[in-house]
Amino acid sequence: MASIGSVNFDGLVSGLDTKKLIEDLISVDSRPLKRLEERQSDLKEKSNIFDTMKTNLLELKDKAFEVKNTSTLGVFSASSSDEEALTLNVSATAVAGNYSITILSLAQAKTLSSNSFEETDTDIGLSGEILINGKSLKVRTTDSLIDIRNAINSLDAGVNANILKVSDSDNRLIISSEQQGTEGFIIANAGSNDILGTLGLTDGTKNVRKIQSGKVLSSNFDSSGSTIGSLIGLSSEASGQVNIRNKTLFIDLSTDTLSSIRDKINDLNIAGVTASVEPVDINGETKYRLEITGTEDFTDDGNVLETLGILAGGTSGTKAEFETSTIYINDSNNEAQKNTKLSKVGAIIGEIPETITISGTNTDGSEVTKTIEIQQNTSISDVLQEIEEAFSDNVTAYIEDGKIKIQSNISGKTSLDVDITANNENGGTLDFGIIKAVVVGRDRLIVEGSDAKILVNNIEVTRNTNEIDDVLSGLSLNLKKADTEKEINITVARDHGEIFKKINGFVESFNKYIKYVNENSKYDREKKVAGPLLGDMTTRTSIYRIQNILQSTIDDSDLAFNQLALIGIELTAEGELKLDSAKLNDTMNTDIDSVLKLFTISRSSSDNDIAFVYNSSKTTPGTYDVTITRAAEKAEAVSDPVEDEVGEQGTITITDNYDKSMIVDYSEDMNINDIANLINEEAQNTYAEILESSIVLQQSQGKGAIDQNT
Repeated sequence: MASIGSVNFDGLVSGLDTKKLIEDLISVDSRPLKRLEERQSDLKEKSNIFDTMKTNLLELKDKAFEVKNTSTLGVFSASSSDEEALTLNVSATAVAGNYSITILSLAQAKTLSSNSFEETDTDIGLSGEILINGKSLKVRTTDSLIDIRNAINSLDAGVNANILKVSDSDNRLIISSEQQGTEGFIIANAGSNDILGTLGLTDGTKNVRKIQSGKVLSSNFDSSGSTIGSLIGLSSEASGQVNIRNKTLFIDLSTDTLSSIRDKINDLNIAGVTASVEPVDINGETKYRLEITGTEDFTDDGNVLETLGILAGGTSGTKAEFETSTIYINDSNNEAQKNTKLSKVGAIIGEIPETITISGTNTDGSEVTKTIEIQQNTSISDVLQEIEEAFSDNVTAYIEDGKIKIQSNISGKTSLDVDITANNENGGTLDFGIIKAVVVGRDRLIVEGSDAKILVNNIEVTRNTNEIDDVLSGLSLNLKKADTEKEINITVARDHGEIFKKINGFVESFNKYIKYVNENSKYDREKKVAGPLLGDMTTRTSIYRIQNILQSTIDDSDLAFNQLALIGIELTAEGELKLDSAKLNDTMNTDIDSVLKLFTISRSSSDNDIAFVYNSSKTTPGTYDVTITRAAEKAEAVSDPVEDEVGEQGTITITDNYDKSMIVDYSEDMNINDIANLINEEAQNTYAEILESSIVLQQSQGKGAIDQNT
């Protein structure tokens, strides 16, 4: 049969079944392709299986790492009997035991407060320069309180500045140290203007800033031979006459160095007074400071000694002050004086005397009430005395410009409040007016920087932080609340629960890997299909190696347990690990340290002069005899003694083991300390070394020498 558009042959026409023939030919021709497709499917399945095996092995590796390292397996737990006062962090380097802690005081960060300002964004009108921890800050007349706060924070000088809004018209600049402890921060005027005093951060007095071992210390500086002005970035003029025990010297910080200031002080030849420049290590860096012995008698001019850190502005609080309205003598504009009788300022003397009531709140918060009678000779002076007695001599009362003024004798914030009322029982006109506060008592030093003090088993320990991690090995103490009468008990012990969890985690991870391999290594007899991993020697070899290790016996007679089976971990016929929880817990309770040694590297030394610090997979177990023939020592060279100046210029060359040299030139007017400081300063410098080839490298095809773009 035929049709238009197609040709079809079948057996009815030709006698030959061509359709079947073609299908068979195509089938035969496709067999290699099908085999490849089946092979591709098998390989893809096997690839997926190996990916899962890899994931399982990586998990097993992580679990093995947890049980092989003392830092991860040998975990401790620590408990505090009062977690409101003391919390703990513990590491694997802790030592089991019981400790008693008494928190005597907490560490606090130094905090200063300024005067009160009505506005925060208007110009304060100050001009000058201040130093905060040795960093210079210039204050301009157009700066507001916000500008000064932002400038301080931009210094990155170890302090934080903020503005405290007490009320809509009372805003104060608050400066706090970033670090707790007695060191706090150093803030000083630089130049002749008293910026700190005007801001209210200091009280106008000056005292020696720091005394140590009988020596007055300056601030720390990066160099002893560079000018002070250049070291602190000083832009203001800072110079003036300085008095030391009434002897005068002139210091100009734009030209003077620590060494030259030392020499000027020593040249004064004050009996018993000497100055020196000494290096000091600050967190691994060498700094330099001026040390003066024999006196604490200093007078500053131009804030020179304050800039050097020898003197510091006082930070006592302001004293609250109240005043009456102006009191005038009868029918005149004349102001009352101390000896003015009350009858001259409106009081009427009669058979029944008039009275004055003094009331308010004392500095300690107690209520004050006192009534005095006005007699013929009662004067303003008598009222002043009665006021002081009413407030238990915690105030000083005086009259100035016709106003009675009452000032607290106690600096800082108190509860003081004052009221004085003339009762005028006979119709008198004595009037003290409205008593108003003209100075608010406040603390400049809101918080004095202080160290934490604790007793550890009755031994006093002091630190500049409330997070103490260097007193008890592996234990960090977080101090929360001080109570000198309370003893806090600390218990440190091995965390059996966490150790069991890690060992069990390893066992489960190992069994997960074995089960997966076994599942994919089976032979399905019904389907006559082999698992993808059946006969895979690489997989089987890796399993055998792991199993051999797990079944091995550690050759160490000192170990109480030298096989996993002894602590309850055995290998089953299926190749998995079986964990006997009860046996493992029993062995841990009996000898936890021996259980840990079975899993981890342990090392010990019979002599404190040698310690084992590192091991790797290539470390061979055993006992080794070590003889120390000579320990490494630092090289040292000592000069001949020199009492004063060296007297001649010269050069010192120091060469290290790598044939690198450091060269220091000194002059004839230097002494031994000056030269030592020069060496230390040069040793702190860093230099780049440039290496240059001996030949010029040329580009191919005659294009000339190579450059950085070749």
